[in-house]
Amino acid sequence: MKLPGSDKLKTLWDKWEIRTFILISLSLQVVLTVLTPRRKRSGNVVVISLIWTVYLLADWVAAATVGKISSKQIHGCGLSENADIVILWAPFLLLHLGGPDTISSFSLQDNELWPRHLCGLVVQDLAAVYVFFKSLPGDKLLLLSTILVIIAGTIRYAERIQALYVASLDGLGDSVFRKPDPGPEYEKVVEIYKSLKESGMPTQFVMIDHRGSNYSPRAPKELEATINEEPTPRAVLQTAYQLFKTFKGLIVGYIFTAKERRESRNFFLNQNALHAFRLVEVELSFLYENLHTKTFVLRYKWGWIWRLISYCSILSAFASFYIVEKDGYQKSDVIITYLLFFGAVSLDVISLFVLLFSDRTAIAIESKWYDPILEKMNKRKRWSGKVSQCNLIEFCLHKESDSLNKIAELVRRRGRLDKIRLSFWQHNFEVDDDLKEFIFEELKRRSLVAKDVESALKISSHRGSWALSEADIDQNSELYSSIVEVSYVESVLLWHIATTLCHEDGTDEVLTEEDHKKREICKRLSDYMFYLLVLQPNMMSAFSSNCQLMFQDTCAETKRFLRNMQYEKQDVNLKSTCAKILKVDTPVKPSYIKGYSSKSVLFAACSLAKCLGKELGANKWEIMGGVWVELLSYAANHCKVDVNAEQPSKGGELLTIVWFLLNHFGLGTQFDVDDGARVQIVVKKPRNPKSGGHSSDREVVTSFGCRPQRGREFWIDTGLVRGDGVVNLEQSGVAVAEVPVLMLSMAGNDGGAFVICDTCSSLVVVHGGNARSAAADGNMKKLRERGEEQGRKEKAKQRAEPAAQVADDHGRRPFTLDLEHSPFCFFLSSLRSIHRGL
Repeated sequence: MKLPGSDKLKTLWDKWEIRTFILISLSLQVVLTVLTPRRKRSGNVVVISLIWTVYLLADWVAAATVGKISSKQIHGCGLSENADIVILWAPFLLLHLGGPDTISSFSLQDNELWPRHLCGLVVQDLAAVYVFFKSLPGDKLLLLSTILVIIAGTIRYAERIQALYVASLDGLGDSVFRKPDPGPEYEKVVEIYKSLKESGMPTQFVMIDHRGSNYSPRAPKELEATINEEPTPRAVLQTAYQLFKTFKGLIVGYIFTAKERRESRNFFLNQNALHAFRLVEVELSFLYENLHTKTFVLRYKWGWIWRLISYCSILSAFASFYIVEKDGYQKSDVIITYLLFFGAVSLDVISLFVLLFSDRTAIAIESKWYDPILEKMNKRKRWSGKVSQCNLIEFCLHKESDSLNKIAELVRRRGRLDKIRLSFWQHNFEVDDDLKEFIFEELKRRSLVAKDVESALKISSHRGSWALSEADIDQNSELYSSIVEVSYVESVLLWHIATTLCHEDGTDEVLTEEDHKKREICKRLSDYMFYLLVLQPNMMSAFSSNCQLMFQDTCAETKRFLRNMQYEKQDVNLKSTCAKILKVDTPVKPSYIKGYSSKSVLFAACSLAKCLGKELGANKWEIMGGVWVELLSYAANHCKVDVNAEQPSKGGELLTIVWFLLNHFGLGTQFDVDDGARVQIVVKKPRNPKSGGHSSDREVVTSFGCRPQRGREFWIDTGLVRGDGVVNLEQSGVAVAEVPVLMLSMAGNDGGAFVICDTCSSLVVVHGGNARSAAADGNMKKLRERGEEQGRKEKAKQRAEPAAQVADDHGRRPFTLDLEHSPFCFFLSSLRSIHRGL
């Protein structure tokens, strides 16, 4: 039995099915373009859920519509009397599958699916081409318009696939990991050592450990910002981008060198809190653009070329369609086609403006006309700037539905129900300057102590005990046991409840303004850590054992305590509840009474709160704040890397910012402990009988691991070869480098000299101190001729007097090798030939 009017509805749906899907697809693209820039600045669950829904629907609707059009062609159902225009719609769906520039992926998992999208590009392109050839438009202009849209759609979809690959682990790895480096040629090093030994020279290997050196890397010019100077917006962007290029390796598990740690640590130790937080916020903005947008795909020259071709194709197709005779087509189909063109052009214009005002583009544009735009960009938010707050005792004060609890217990979902309720009672707190400065100064204090990687790893392993030890708290105290002798989850719950009890305790002495700030900071950090522990288990997955049990049992005991207060007809609010809990005497540990039957920590926290008041004294809130920063840092270092990388697309988390700060301060866990110790071959000068058997302080040193640029010319004072094998190079009278040398050979006091800096024979030409004025006059040719002449004289002198030595400018005699009789003569002669060839 058919329903009345069903045939008409079916006919109407058959006619408008494709048209409806086309309009829905266009609408979804508009929503994505407008909404997605907000998700990194908003932690609103509704906004993020809406973006996620639209993101999934956009791909599904576009792919389904292409399939529907090709299906009608395959089954010979026909499209409509306006089949030529409908054929033009299929390529627009390729544009929609490419998506807007503001979003290429919703999550990191989407980036790993780039091979699937590559297959989708091939299939959808084939479908569009099939539809095109199956019903070739009769109008040549309409034919041209369709071809141009296919070209633009293919380019746009390919851009998305490239963006997905660049943001995948493989793509990030390609951009982070350096080219393979086999290092110095071991066999040649051993050969050199063996040759020197066979020649009878006192040769030995010496291990040089650079960790004990006073090496202090100098930051680039854009990083030379002092605390008292307000950096320009462009300097902030450039510095943050350099940090991003270095530390994006965190996402792929890159182990940073000790040199990279020193450079970052030295720089951040000289910054103030607000500037450091600003740098990390911009750095996370770069990370978001790289992982979830097409911005970094378009930074290359070919990216702009293909985008220009795409723009021109759309505009040309629009112009072609505009001059097509439309008398034979339905007005509704013509309107839909115009909407598609207007939508494509408008979305391209919006995407162009978004790209123009992106952080990555701002670095590339160095014109002064862009500075006012940079000023406005510098003021915009790059993350939500808020931390969520949840409090266990406040949560237990709210009334619950008994019937709903019974249903949840019946289906064994009581814990899930409590989390849903807790999420409704959470609230957000703006991260103010006081909180930023407190966290920064605490991390800075730890970084000053952690001068090397080993000490940094030890400090990072603490989760509150370091702050207590700095305050000279007895290690047998209950404060230590609440951190060291219990799990991380229990420690957070204990300190969370104890902080709430101390915060609401009215027996405190009058606090100074500074103590009041620290008191509020402790409360904010406490509520934030409880929120992460209960409502963000993916960020705290490393500590998830028994978390749910402890939370449920503690809530159950707190609610029982509140029911007893209500029976006694007492006012039930947060302050009175905390005061009542503190009045409970705790002469024995609650665990001794409860045993293993209950995991509640309510009265253990009550005992801890009393101990905090007794032992910490006037500095209570400062020490408690230090403990909370350590608990926060410990969680940040143990949070999964991909979870931290995901947060910028969800409005950001303070935990992720702290994780980046920890790594910038050198307190992270992805640093190489080996600081680049190297072996040097030291050839000591034979004892001189005339000088009483004492050798000179000069040594010929061979060291490995440095590769300067081939062919660069420097000045060198040949009398300043240090004992550790490092040569101070100068250029135009300015020191430019300190280069470890493999072999130093000198042709004479006024002549040239050369330094071989590794076993691959990278050659650096240097010149003696007396030749500086000649070089300054530009007489390099004359200088080389003079050096060759001096070299010939020196060689003749050595033949006549093998033991003779030539004094340098400082009255000291450089060590020379007997080129005629040494088994190493062929090697040195070859090097001299290279020098003369230069």
